[in-house]
Amino acid sequence: WTSYGLQGQLTLDLMKRNDDLETISSPDLSTVQWERISSDAIDDGEWHSWAVSRNDLGFNAAAIRVRSNMESGVVADSAPFVIGGGVDVQYPTAESILPIGSRPIIRWRSEGYLGRLRIELWRGKGKQILTIADDAIDDGEWHSWTVPTTLEDGYGYQVRIYSKEHQTLVGFSDLFQIGAVLEWIVPSLEQDDFGGALRSPNSRPSYFATGSRPVLRWQTKGELSGNVRIDLMLGPFRFATIASDALNDGEWHSWTVPAGLRPGSGYQLWLRSLTRPKLQVFSHPFHIGQMIDLWVDRNRYARPSVGSTGPTPDIRWRTEGLASDTRLTLQLVPKGGTPQVISTNVINDGEWHSFQVASSMKKGDYRFRLNSNENPGVFAYSSYFRVT
Repeated sequence: WTSYGLQGQLTLDLMKRNDDLETISSPDLSTVQWERISSDAIDDGEWHSWAVSRNDLGFNAAAIRVRSNMESGVVADSAPFVIGGGVDVQYPTAESILPIGSRPIIRWRSEGYLGRLRIELWRGKGKQILTIADDAIDDGEWHSWTVPTTLEDGYGYQVRIYSKEHQTLVGFSDLFQIGAVLEWIVPSLEQDDFGGALRSPNSRPSYFATGSRPVLRWQTKGELSGNVRIDLMLGPFRFATIASDALNDGEWHSWTVPAGLRPGSGYQLWLRSLTRPKLQVFSHPFHIGQMIDLWVDRNRYARPSVGSTGPTPDIRWRTEGLASDTRLTLQLVPKGGTPQVISTNVINDGEWHSFQVASSMKKGDYRFRLNSNENPGVFAYSSYFRVT
């Protein structure tokens, strides 16, 4: 260790604990077993007299705590480490896609004594899917597993390996994919240079004019047989079926945006497999008929002191399909809070400079919302900015 400005001796403690992956960086100290290493260590940066005992084995998130004997608030904890052995899972990797019904080989490299192992499949935060092996030899490979046909397609799976003797997690893989994944390419977020460098480079939703014939594009990651279905959605409502039995070749050219659709900003396309109905994906929301694109000039504004004049955000937008005499409503939306109406009579000229950051505003994240008064379903949000 290194220290600065301290006098006197140090106390060294071993914190022995077992934590799941989600809590390993912020442990519950009530679960810690404490073991004193030294109460009078010289502050010379090293300690060589601690011997790992058999009672210390089997902890997967141990740490060393060092604190000053003279300055009680001066404390430092090491990063978590494993005592007695650990596993480096080498396959599956983050790039792995395991087909449904396949027989993948799980590979690992171990260090230290672990004894017999239990191998499990997990997904997401704290969700065990199944036990792959309940009593595996620590020989670095497991061949006797078939990916079940009942598993959901998708990303976020993980292999976790436990020591049976100590009932502790000793290793885990990167997150990987099982089966297939469908992903939309168009409609999606489009590159748009309006608004300058401070704006997110992919911030504008797709816009389809009424009567246009956009080419819809998607991709499949992993193995998937059979055709797909495409539906047009607005919120939870299905407006129309675009293709009931389309080839899963990644493109659909035969859709004309209907003239009778009400202009709106919350349309989505729903793509799903006909052979595996749970395999589905919604596109990013997009505009049909009319569009508003909204941004601000900065991502941070300083809150003024009481009685002082605050900064004036440069609020800009552009529209498609809206007449220049269309009136708009501008709102300030705190993150997780109630929107505040700034004006219900905004002229559609692309600029608004009359809002000032006030001293009464709470520190936090905000964004602007702009919608058409004629059709409130046509709207846009700016990116979030922070008031400091």
